[in-house]
Amino acid sequence: MMPYLVNDYDLTSYRAKFAKMLEETEQIHLRFSKLQLEGIRDRVHEGAMDGETFSKQDGLTAYLVTVLTRALNVPVQRVTNVVNYRNISDRPFAHLNLAGNSVLMVSSPVIAAEDVLSLAAVARAVRTSITHARDPEFAEMWMSFASYYMKRTADAAWWAPGEGEANVNSNLG
Repeated sequence: MMPYLVNDYDLTSYRAKFAKMLEETEQIHLRFSKLQLEGIRDRVHEGAMDGETFSKQDGLTAYLVTVLTRALNVPVQRVTNVVNYRNISDRPFAHLNLAGNSVLMVSSPVIAAEDVLSLAAVARAVRTSITHARDPEFAEMWMSFASYYMKRTADAAWWAPGEGEANVNSNLG
């Protein structure tokens, strides 16, 4: 459930994996108008079951997943989301001596092979995982474990920058 926190890599292996990822991927920026996002969401709702509603983000995620499935000819059967856990519970999740936020990343249920091109099926899997993650009892349990593993990872120092290096994680525009 938290492979990014419980898989231990020695520093050399970690750096090799990170370098490979940087070598093989490109960051892209996509821009959609509000009208386009609403249109995608409307298409998703065409396959919705009675009473089912999806957000624009659910629709966009489903759209991008189905495009990747078609373009790569590899079925994407699981989607991992970063979920905002703030305002779910009033309990502090991170250790007081840990600088940083625990991140609530949840995977969707497996999307059946015959449904990987269905906008509604993919959006449903995404929405199910997000709804489950925002349940206060689940979030508290998950964040307790995540906080423990983040502290363990920080204490292990395998991810620490080398001499003369710095790691920065910022979303400041």
